[in-house]
Amino acid sequence: MGNKIELEAKIENFEKNQKYKRDVEDGWEKHAEFLSRYPFRKNPEQIDNLSPQDIYNPGGEYFFDWIEHKLKV
Repeated sequence: MGNKIELEAKIENFEKNQKYKRDVEDGWEKHAEFLSRYPFRKNPEQIDNLSPQDIYNPGGEYFFDWIEHKLKV
């Protein structure tokens, strides 16, 4: 029973912490932007249209930049 009370207290503290809420909301916004740029889930055939620069292009927008950096919260 003690573990349940401890877990409920942690959940309550987590829900009250606005930083986590903002981080999650920011993460969902970045996720939505990523999916709009790279809609491979809906249109997997678009993967074939990626150029090498679309995949890796330091200094510009590219697929792995999103994976490595922009989707991290």
